[in-house]
Amino acid sequence: MTVFYGERHKMWTNVTFSGNPGHGSRFIENTAVEKMRKLMNKALDFRENQRKRLLMDSCMTLGEVTTVNVTMIHGGTACNVVPSEFKITLDCRVSHEYAFEEFKNQLKAWVDEAGGGEINFVSQADNDSLSSIDPKDKWWSAFTAGCKKHSIDLVPEIFPAGTDSRYLRAQGIPAYGFSPSTTPHSPPRS
Repeated sequence: MTVFYGERHKMWTNVTFSGNPGHGSRFIENTAVEKMRKLMNKALDFRENQRKRLLMDSCMTLGEVTTVNVTMIHGGTACNVVPSEFKITLDCRVSHEYAFEEFKNQLKAWVDEAGGGEINFVSQADNDSLSSIDPKDKWWSAFTAGCKKHSIDLVPEIFPAGTDSRYLRAQGIPAYGFSPSTTPHSPPRS
């Protein structure tokens, strides 16, 4: 049975790029969308590298890699006008391989390399708190003993998304997410 003892850092980020506007019939330099494309390329290249890492290691789980997904793009008001502004939203779920601030700084560097933009971290959760899976920990050992008593094998993992358990862990209260259901189509819950 999979048991989740932590979750990835959440970082939902809006980036607004400004650039030269103009008529759609022209080659306009330094546009907002050119800057946005550069950020998208950096983010999606990083995403692809993480995806390949996951696919190449059968022991690795989604909670051990970082996902970066473009979830929204906004810009423009007319078909024939190059807009002065474009906004992109990224949903980043950062593995514990990276410190929260380290990945935040990476995003800022990508934006700077793209030509600069306004970054707004819409929602972020530094989920550094993990519940112990040390056999000597009293809560983990009690949980594993109960599972062993019923012949349940445990596979500890980092949850790839978010649960309310993060609030408990942030207060120093151990929290383990699992679903004792044996239904093959039941998603794991925390």
